[in-house]
Amino acid sequence: MSKVLVLLSGYPCARSPWGNSQNHGTPDLSSFETFYAGAEYLKKLLKDHSVDYICTTWDDVGEELICDTYEPLIYQSYSQDIFRSQVNEVLYSYEVERMRCRTEYYRQHGIENDLVVSSIRFASQLQSRCNAARLALDLIFRTANSYDAILLTRYDISSRGGFLVRHPTFLKECDFSFLASSVDEPKFILPSFGQLNSGFPDMWFYMNLAGLRHYSLILDNYISDITSSSSEYFRLMTKGWPFSREFLLHSIFDYRQYSNEILRLNSKSRLMKYPAWEVSNLHAYHKYYLSLTGAFLGKSNLIFKGWFDVVRAVCVCSNFSSNIRQLFIELLSYLKFSLRIFFSRFTVKD
Repeated sequence: MSKVLVLLSGYPCARSPWGNSQNHGTPDLSSFETFYAGAEYLKKLLKDHSVDYICTTWDDVGEELICDTYEPLIYQSYSQDIFRSQVNEVLYSYEVERMRCRTEYYRQHGIENDLVVSSIRFASQLQSRCNAARLALDLIFRTANSYDAILLTRYDISSRGGFLVRHPTFLKECDFSFLASSVDEPKFILPSFGQLNSGFPDMWFYMNLAGLRHYSLILDNYISDITSSSSEYFRLMTKGWPFSREFLLHSIFDYRQYSNEILRLNSKSRLMKYPAWEVSNLHAYHKYYLSLTGAFLGKSNLIFKGWFDVVRAVCVCSNFSSNIRQLFIELLSYLKFSLRIFFSRFTVKD
């Protein structure tokens, strides 16, 4: 029986998915439906493995619920106020200027776009993940425990995000072999989706121990890279983003952003050059941190899980009786969205 370590972090209750610089997503302490759905999904998904849990939260939100549901080897709560008080002032200054430039960009195009998340909230999310990762590394060091796979995810998994990215997939023997193929090189398994040109999904990752070490350092790198115009990441985003295709940033239906150049052989498309205010995009940073830094270039350190693996896991692990209406609405929205993207091929020119 394979051993899997699951790291769960963040708030276990509902939060507003979007918010400007002043709105960090106030937790709704009366809503834990997605927590229960996520726990049910994970327990079914990993029932054939020996599973240990490490759980963190903010401000002891959901402590009793978390401990009763997962019986974690380690439970730890952190203070959101202390986190915010320790955030680098450079990041606060960056966020103010970023939002000013973003607002002006969309104003010039006559668009009101509030689908934005504060870079401080992104940093908070990464902090909670790094906290869990460091607890796991300490546990493994102290106990000499060995795990065949490590799953980093969130309490509302299976409920939040797009269909293809919110459902972790089953682990196959070839997945375990891939994760064990190197002791020193980070290995990651993550979902695929239609916007790999921009960045990588970040709802869940399987990884090996080297991957966990690498991910545990992501926060400090993120803050320094997005706030420095001389960083490699900043230059790539603004001068020519690898495995991308130039498109109209203010048009969500421009088909060129959905071409997934990273999965194509010998792609020769013009690279997308993003404005400086977009470098805080967390999906983009995951693409950089997990595949584009010097340590990873030219190496096979990723496996993407496609729709077949996702559908298989959903059929086994999801509660269709309670989700069928939501899935039907989601399917209709997807078809409508896909049609608009398709017809953009006739109105958008390279």
